[in-house]
Parts: sequence; C-alpha cells; structure tokens
Amino acid sequence: GWRGDDPLPRIEEELARAKQEWEATVDAMPELVCLVDGQSCVLRANRTIEAWEIGDVKAIQGFNLHTLLHPGCLGLYCALDRYLRQTLGAVPGAQATPYEAYDSFLHRHVQVRVQSVLPRCQTGPVSAVVIIEDITDRRRNEDALQRSLTRLAVLNELQSSMLTARTPEEIAEAALVRLRALIPFRQA
Repeated sequence: GWRGDDPLPRIEEELARAKQEWEATVDAMPELVCLVDGQSCVLRANRTIEAWEIGDVKAIQGFNLHTLLHPGCLGLYCALDRYLRQTLGAVPGAQATPYEAYDSFLHRHVQVRVQSVLPRCQTGPVSAVVIIEDITDRRRNEDALQRSLTRLAVLNELQSSMLTARTPEEIAEAALVRLRALIPFRQA
C-alpha cells in the first residue's frame, strides 16, 4: 500500500548527519587514524595527516601507508615497514602489540597500533585501523624522570657513603666515585 510518508529521505538524511558527526569526531583526534586495506593502501584517514604535513586527506586515498609515512624509504631495514607488514597480515579481529620508536621521517616519537577489522561482507576488503600517536612529549618526560631518579639514587648513595666514612679522605673518595655517575671525568 501507498503511504504519503516515505521514510527513505529521512533515513538518508540521518545517515548523512551521522557520517558527518563521525568524521568530525575522528578528525578532532590528535592521533593519525588510517583505515587500510589488506595491501596497506589507505582507504580513509583523519585530518591529522594534514596537520603532520604528510598529505591531503582526500589525495592520499589508495596510497601505500608506509610510502606515505616514509617517502623514499626502501623498506629493507625499516622497522615500521616490517611492523606494518607483519600486523596487517595477521588474523582478522586480532590486535597487535604496539610499536614504539623515534621516527626520523616524521621527526617524532610514535606509537603505532594496528587493529584488524573483520569485513562486513565476504566480498569487502579485509582492512585494519592503524593509529599513530605522537608520544614525543611523553618520551621526553619519561627520559627527564629517569635522569632525575638516577641523580637521586646517586645522591642518596653518596650521602650514605659519606656518613659511614671515617676520614676526610674516605669522604672525598666516596664522593668522587659516586659523582662520576653524574658527571663523567678522568681525573680529580
């Protein structure tokens, strides 16, 4: 029977709005988020790809992800290329161990995570979501914290050894031995 109220235009409008909201949400993320097919070709990416000056969000579709991230890299000894090949060839639905390293092409410390996605239908491409996070600030803070912890440990050891020393010479020797860990020197 005919109804005067056709729900199809309303459904299409709701789908278009939901798509725009989802794209705006993903574009607002600071991480680089890429949907890739089984051959590591980019199907979609968020606008972080533009913020990191890798390429235009619309122009990069179909490009190999490693080639986009590392232009001119042969990949023979590239840890990122090896990681992407291994994880993108994994079982659909599996989540790989994250990869962390300083990336000289991107000029930042990155953490890369790959989550394979089960295709909605058997004819669709097997794909994965690749999330690349800039962890430069976190690594800088971790390194500074580690340096502070090392310094405090040496100073604590110095204080303990100075308290147990019996002569000024023993105090000086204890101090020099432990200070070498903080300030390398040849002679004192």
